[in-house]
Amino acid sequence: MPHWVWPTPASSRIEAVFSQRPPSKLEEIVKQFNIPEGRSQSHVVYGPPKDQILKLADAVEADLIIIASHQPGFSTYLLGSTAAAVVRHANCPVLVVR
Repeated sequence: MPHWVWPTPASSRIEAVFSQRPPSKLEEIVKQFNIPEGRSQSHVVYGPPKDQILKLADAVEADLIIIASHQPGFSTYLLGSTAAAVVRHANCPVLVVR
């Protein structure tokens, strides 16, 4: 069964808030790993995950994409997943973590 999602009136307001600054939870996670200043970047993008991941990786000239993946199910084999699509179409190496 197809799944359709349309933008809601509130979605543009939410997008405006998050595009001004990365979510604080993401900043907290980065700090936990003691990553030196300037060695990581946070980006908030909107759109289909596969497309946005690939577009951002190209824009920042990523050396590596690290992406999480769940255990594949029957529908994943038929439809593909975000991780599988990124692996197939990325212009750099991709590390898939389960």
